[in-house]
Amino acid sequence: MFLILFLVVLVASMNLISLLSMQINNRRKDIAIFQAIGTSHKKIEKIFISFGMTIVRRSSILGISLAAILGLVLEQVRLFELPDVYHVSHLPARVDLSLLLLIFVSTLLVGYLAMMIPIGKLKKVTVTEVLRAE
Repeated sequence: MFLILFLVVLVASMNLISLLSMQINNRRKDIAIFQAIGTSHKKIEKIFISFGMTIVRRSSILGISLAAILGLVLEQVRLFELPDVYHVSHLPARVDLSLLLLIFVSTLLVGYLAMMIPIGKLKKVTVTEVLRAE
């Protein structure tokens, strides 16, 4: 189950990579202005890291909260009755806090690592290149 959830997080991290890449491409002029007034690359990187981590944190919290609520509902209320061919009569569910915490930390780690790919493009944005394109 952890592997399946990890693959879902991996697909979501690809979406994060494309979102941050589009943001960097759309904000090239703003990045060049920041560089022209003397803002360091580290500060510009921190802006995009905080943007990406906000997305990762909010989506992780929302997803894990919904999964925990659904798991608790399935644990308490037997909504789905299974056919007689199975050894159990209802859909089994168990909410484990340590597993939810492990999934949360894993999503934060994968999200952070995924952000490093488009943030590498920030170093390629130069003031002269942007001004020449304008």
